[in-house]
Amino acid sequence: PGTEAERRAREAASERERILEEAKSARTASRRLLAEERARLLGVKESQAQYEAKLQRDEEAVAAIVEETISWGAKVAALVDKLQLREATAEQADLLYDALVPELRETTNELSAALSSLRQASGGVPGPGKNQVAGLEEADRSKVDELYQEVADEHRRLQKERSDLVWKRLETLHKGMESLRSGRLALLPWLSPDHRGALEGLGAEGVAQATEEARQVAVTMRYHARSSTRSILGLVGPNRDRTTEVGLGLTGLKVLLSLAVFAWWRRFMRRRVSSWRKAATGARARSRLSDRAQRWEPLLGLLLRIRRPLEWLLLIIGLMWLLGPSVAGRIEARLVWLIFVWLLGGRLAIGILDELLARQRFLVRKVTETSALRLRSLRLVGRATVFLGLTLALTSELVGEGTIYRWVTWLCWLVA
Repeated sequence: PGTEAERRAREAASERERILEEAKSARTASRRLLAEERARLLGVKESQAQYEAKLQRDEEAVAAIVEETISWGAKVAALVDKLQLREATAEQADLLYDALVPELRETTNELSAALSSLRQASGGVPGPGKNQVAGLEEADRSKVDELYQEVADEHRRLQKERSDLVWKRLETLHKGMESLRSGRLALLPWLSPDHRGALEGLGAEGVAQATEEARQVAVTMRYHARSSTRSILGLVGPNRDRTTEVGLGLTGLKVLLSLAVFAWWRRFMRRRVSSWRKAATGARARSRLSDRAQRWEPLLGLLLRIRRPLEWLLLIIGLMWLLGPSVAGRIEARLVWLIFVWLLGGRLAIGILDELLARQRFLVRKVTETSALRLRSLRLVGRATVFLGLTLALTSELVGEGTIYRWVTWLCWLVA
């Protein structure tokens, strides 16, 4: 009975007892040392088999976490469907919400503890230690050396298996936390008014919920920081995948080529705009601007007015496309994307409004006190809008539309 690992542990223990008996009856000191070393290595082999059995039990525990997460998701989805059909009441939503929140808190605690103990991920794996008979040149060490190599190989295998299992558990706990958090947010609109008001208000219950949301954000960022570090080490480490390495090299080459093209384009446009401005000024001074040029001048002026933020925005879009969904889908990339889109989008909007409100075309425009004041006013309004919008977007991305999001919404409304 028992698993394969437990069976191998019993066999190693039995073999160890036999070798120890041989050591007691050995005629020479060298044979006794060889037998004792074999017995020691068999003891390590027994411990390794027991450790593998423990890993198997831990893997079953990870599978139980997956099943529990699926179960909670099914409960939330079923109740939300009933609520939408008016077949369930707000009191039922309150009960499920109150049962789900402690589960979410416990999952967050487990993920935080697992991240804190990540440095000991490969610790505790029984290893072969030092070969005690390495100096016995005259003795026949073939069986001992063979057993030592077998134990050393098993040690490396178990270390990798342990590391993979630790990260599998981390990924499972993170997905479970995100799933439970999504379930909580799905139930939030269906709660009774008093319950939801307490959660989103500034009272003790609202402060406690906001604190928990902030802790979840901190744990999420810690997880992604560790995950990114592991991914980078996997690309440069000795066990890296050659196929992945080639793909990464090609992507890096494409990114460098894109940056080089972008730098060349900006230098080229800087010279062209200067020459176009001189040509347009001279043509207007001589009243020789053609009808066709006059029709295209407003559109050209608008494009030139917004070209810098537009160029940067197109570069960011191109880089995200080149990096692919595996990188662009990470939370770090999504946060960078949000920041750039809001900042560059704000500059685009300001440039378009300033161009539409201007009385002179871009190529022949002179800076006046009125135009400078208009631009400063647009920038002030634009910066305030971008700050509020970006704050809401980042809050929604990090914690969802929960208590902190409601607080930020109220703050933005007061500031506006």
